[in-house]
Amino acid sequence: MKVFIAGGRGRVGSRLEDNLETKGIEVVSGGLEDGIDVISGKGLSEALVGVDTIVNVLNSPRFDAEGAISFFEGAIDNLTVEGERAGVRHHIVLSIVGVGEGDASEIGYYLGKVAQEKAVRSASIPATATTVTC
Repeated sequence: MKVFIAGGRGRVGSRLEDNLETKGIEVVSGGLEDGIDVISGKGLSEALVGVDTIVNVLNSPRFDAEGAISFFEGAIDNLTVEGERAGVRHHIVLSIVGVGEGDASEIGYYLGKVAQEKAVRSASIPATATTVTC
């Protein structure tokens, strides 16, 4: 199995990479430090060659609604387009438990996470939104 971690050099991605590699899973780290820009698409098609699963732990650099929504939806769109071309079979997205419920739904960053979940669930690659409690 080969896994691409979008955001693989970050706090969550680097720990996930270590964990998967100890289990014998081949990992491709996908971050700017690796020459891969998920938002612009630079290096993405090459990085996804032979990948079975995308694990998306990217985080938005903007926390306002417009910026967060644009970032998260753009990342899903690019990962889906290039993932389809590469034959990726599954896309996992890290999200937040209860995001979009109650008063939290008015927070710009959370609106971005809700948009991310909707985008990945409606994309052509089967997906899972894995949640964590903040």
